Amino acid sequence: MGSRSLLLLVALLDAGVLVLTAGHQIYDTNFYSLWEATALGAGDHPYRDFFEWGIPLQALVSLAAQTLVGNRLVGEFAVQWLGIIAGSVIAFHVGLRASGSIVWSLVMLAFALPLTATTATYHYPKLLLYPVATWLMWRYMDAPRPGRAAMVGAATTAAFLFRHDHGVYVAGATVLAIVLTRLVAPSSRNLRSWMMEGGAAAATALALLAPWLILVHSSEGLPEYIRSRYERYALGRHYRNPYPSLLTMNPIRTLTPEEPPQPEAGVVSFEWLEHVDEAQRTRIAADYGLRLVNGPDGKGRWEYEAQNRLDPRLLGLQAVINNASGLDWQRLSELRWRLPAPDDSVLWLQQVALLVPVLLLVGAGLEVLRSRRLREPVSPGVYRIVVAATLLGVIDWRLFLDPSYVTVVAPLTAALSTRLLACPGLPDSRRRRAARGDRRRHLRVRAPLAHLLALEAGSRTARRVRGADRVTADRRVRPSR
Repeated sequence: MGSRSLLLLVALLDAGVLVLTAGHQIYDTNFYSLWEATALGAGDHPYRDFFEWGIPLQALVSLAAQTLVGNRLVGEFAVQWLGIIAGSVIAFHVGLRASGSIVWSLVMLAFALPLTATTATYHYPKLLLYPVATWLMWRYMDAPRPGRAAMVGAATTAAFLFRHDHGVYVAGATVLAIVLTRLVAPSSRNLRSWMMEGGAAAATALALLAPWLILVHSSEGLPEYIRSRYERYALGRHYRNPYPSLLTMNPIRTLTPEEPPQPEAGVVSFEWLEHVDEAQRTRIAADYGLRLVNGPDGKGRWEYEAQNRLDPRLLGLQAVINNASGLDWQRLSELRWRLPAPDDSVLWLQQVALLVPVLLLVGAGLEVLRSRRLREPVSPGVYRIVVAATLLGVIDWRLFLDPSYVTVVAPLTAALSTRLLACPGLPDSRRRRAARGDRRRHLRVRAPLAHLLALEAGSRTARRVRGADRVTADRRVRPSR
């Protein structure tokens, strides 16, 4: 299968996931940029007539979509879906380049897709901008020249105008890419080239940013804009560095299913379906430990005392009753499937995501040391990984306000982690020398890693299918991150 066919397959798979989960994405937070787009469409002036909270380009994209479709939610959905699909395709391409392995890229795609299903679609800028920036930085590092540096500068400005902190993180990675490209190889340490490429990136970014800067300064004023936006994003934020959570990483404890709760007696009420006769009602009640208290009332409802309302066997009643109260079907479903506790499961996923950039940087450092010890040139791919892993590590550090935000970097994390599962870029002689020992070592590392990731992906997918309402309600309390 060619690379284009693979990328098309990834796009179709992501589109299928988004279509299947569309019903769970219709809630107010998912359209938070639409109110700015609506104001712009009515002729209001940003920074003068309404508070623009730091997403100017995102609001303009929403406005363009609404103009095309005639002020309907499908326009915003189309923007979000296209952004997510494009970001996933580019992330997959990055993974192919990082590992050189189609097999491992497809394996990690299988882990990323269930997380895409749980991601609020308003996160599409994060899912799109960081893979695009990584891809453009790698293109520049492959063949450094002013034109490619200018494209990276343009991506930095786009990220900044989508939301300002995105641009800050991408700008830092851009500086690292330009510096590394010109420092690592003695033949490329050319001050004139470095100045031209750095200047091209900076000039492009500033030229694209200038109209927005002028607009802000002529209305609200840049100092006031910076102060008010800082206060807005700092208000009520309880940020904690997520990396210390790695010190408590314990997959056995985290992925152990919850212990069954103590039996809980209580009264339940429901309506029997019409085809259930008296004899069947008596037999079914006895089978499920239900004792008749009252019924039927004027509305056809029956009351029973349940010996244990947390008995998963009660799920069998769904085939013969309607409009039950006193029974939590979601909780009973979780108890039947013996899933890990939701909070522990998400924490484990965050810890795995945090570990990926750390392992990538450690692996890159070891590869540089080994190449120098053997007096062999360092593969250019190593320095690309350093840039991408640094960007991913900073994103994780700043965006993981709580473990559930791991989904916004899932495609890029999965793509870059393929580097840990493959051995790309080794010369044939070194590959043969390392093959025997590496194969045994990698099997010891990969097997438990793949097993644990499979457990996590399965848990998340099952919980998504059975707990969509709870996931949606949880998202509503985190509006703009």
